[in-house]
Amino acid sequence: MGRRIVDINFIFRQIFECKHKGGLDCTFMDMVCLSERRLGFYSVWNFKCKICHVKFNLFSELQSQSEYIPINKAAVSGCIANGTGYSQLNEFTASIDIPCMTNVTYIKTEVDLTTYIQETSWDEMRLAG
Repeated sequence: MGRRIVDINFIFRQIFECKHKGGLDCTFMDMVCLSERRLGFYSVWNFKCKICHVKFNLFSELQSQSEYIPINKAAVSGCIANGTGYSQLNEFTASIDIPCMTNVTYIKTEVDLTTYIQETSWDEMRLAG
């Protein structure tokens, strides 16, 4: 598995709120991780209870209505802000043993951010002018 970037408060909240059906007094501690799905730096882990076989997904961060910029956008935005690109991000994450997003995910996120930045810039210029 290795290291990941997560919202630790959100992770703990999910674990504490994990409810089992069936009345067998099983908890998250009785679960085993079956798989992980990575979408850039965002991860979803699939768990299954060894006792009652309930399945549970654990997410690395809240994706909607969050007070934070989603992790993929934040990483790409940081690269844009400091004048680096995918290669430097890949080298950095390799040095701290975190799997990097793919180049395709980086480019797609960068295009989305660039479009947003351009639209916001034009809106601000219209308001100022």
